[in-house]
Parts: sequence; C-alpha cells; structure tokens
Amino acid sequence: MPRDEAYLLDIVLAAKRAVKYVAKVSRSDFETNDMVQDAVARTLEIIGEAAGSVSAEFQEAHSDIS
Repeated sequence: MPRDEAYLLDIVLAAKRAVKYVAKVSRSDFETNDMVQDAVARTLEIIGEAAGSVSAEFQEAHSDIS
C-alpha cells in the first residue's frame, strides 16, 4: 500500500499542476499555445502512468473511484 499512496500523490500533484497551467488561459489561447498543451499532456501522461501502477488490491478496494 505505501507504493499506492505514492502513486496517488503523483496523480494529485500532476492534476494540480495541470489546473495551474490552464487557470489563466482561455480556451482559444490554449488551442494555439503548444507549450501549454505539451505541459498539460505531460501531466496527463504522469496521471495515466501512476494510475496504471496502482495495485489491483487497491483498485478492488476502491472500485468506486476507478
């Protein structure tokens, strides 16, 4: 479970970074700003990698959030 906690922390921190990256960016600015798009895409990759690493036991115990 300690590894699961680390993965969950990675997910939360990456999500907060993604929100911060787009907080003051309009949709049209986001659509034309490759740097912001790349930053958000990278945080989504981190979230996906961490989510895929969470143990099956944790996923089964918390199926309501999967």
